Amino acid sequence: MFNRAEKFYNEACKYRDKGEHELAFSMFLNAAQEGHLDAQFSLAYSYNIGRGVAQDSVKAAEWYKKAANKGHVVAMNNLGLLYLNGQGVEQDYQKAYMWFEKAVSKNYFSACANIGYCYEFGRYVAKDLTKAFENYKKAADIGDDYAMNKLGHFYEEGKGVAHNKQLSFRWFEASAKNGNKDSQFKTARFYDLGYGVGQDYGKAIYWYEKAVAQGHDIAMNNLGFIYQYGKGTQVDLKKAFELYEKAANLNNMYACANLGYMYNDGVYVAKDFVTAYKWYLKGANLGNPNCMNMV
Repeated sequence: MFNRAEKFYNEACKYRDKGEHELAFSMFLNAAQEGHLDAQFSLAYSYNIGRGVAQDSVKAAEWYKKAANKGHVVAMNNLGLLYLNGQGVEQDYQKAYMWFEKAVSKNYFSACANIGYCYEFGRYVAKDLTKAFENYKKAADIGDDYAMNKLGHFYEEGKGVAHNKQLSFRWFEASAKNGNKDSQFKTARFYDLGYGVGQDYGKAIYWYEKAVAQGHDIAMNNLGFIYQYGKGTQVDLKKAFELYEKAANLNNMYACANLGYMYNDGVYVAKDFVTAYKWYLKGANLGNPNCMNMV
């Protein structure tokens, strides 16, 4: 039975690697039903994210439990996340914390990031920013991009550790290199302002573009501002307008104001007070005080 399960699992991995996720799911299911541990985790993950099958948090939890109870450390962590967020199971902070601790006890230190979250927000354990920082640091030290991002925020805000803008930048940049969208934005912002690092508009543009590619609306607005005023690059009103429009359509209140200004003053586009008012009104409804003054 094991050999057959292993064969199913290996076939599933081949299909997965080729992007044939429905076939991969079918093979993972066959292997999982025969007790293959990694297949049980992969099946749970498929249900969790809806890859090759309709997303189903209940079934994800069911298969994560099977794998976790047999010692799969990533399944332990992911099951903890389902309990933390009440996805597929009744929300239970104690069970979430328990599974995170079990994963860490098996040397899966990425779960320290989730223990850090529990301490940061007081989930099952008492809120303790120092312990939150310590746990985020353990996960960050092994390259967890979420934990590295958290350290960037903790150093920037002086939460659980002394304020240090240079270390804040260091952790944001490390996380950004791992693809974390928020960290890419923060790294760009630090370069843009010369905060914690020498001002460098070229690097700011580089990281803003990375964040924009992942749909970060504030990065869109800030990059639009760089192109509008030619900060470290040539003025490009077309790019500025397009970035503001994308961000405004994602409900960025500052981009609404910038679009309103461009229509109101005829910057790149023809003057259009009706459209300007539309964007100012949207910005005002989103809470932008400058837009409120224009409507």
